[in-house]
Amino acid sequence: MDCREYQESVWGSYGGREMSLKEITINNVLGLVGESGEVADLAKKEFYLGRDIQRADYVEELGDVLWHLTCLGMAHSISLEEIMESNLEKLKVRYPNGTP
Repeated sequence: MDCREYQESVWGSYGGREMSLKEITINNVLGLVGESGEVADLAKKEFYLGRDIQRADYVEELGDVLWHLTCLGMAHSISLEEIMESNLEKLKVRYPNGTP
């Protein structure tokens, strides 16, 4: 699956399309924060509590982060491709010798 197919699938399944841009934005920003917290919680459990966290656990939570990111981008007419390209360009300028 490529980025465009993923975006179309996510946006097609997003039940909040009837909301205002403000509502969609707030819903997905809060979703991003919540799901990012779940990723952080996995790392805490793995590295500080010594629990056996599986790769599949990260895949699941990172997928939820990606879902909210995709919805937020789509609501603002920003593709995943544009986000990725812009991010890499920013990092090339900030860290010309590679990220620390």
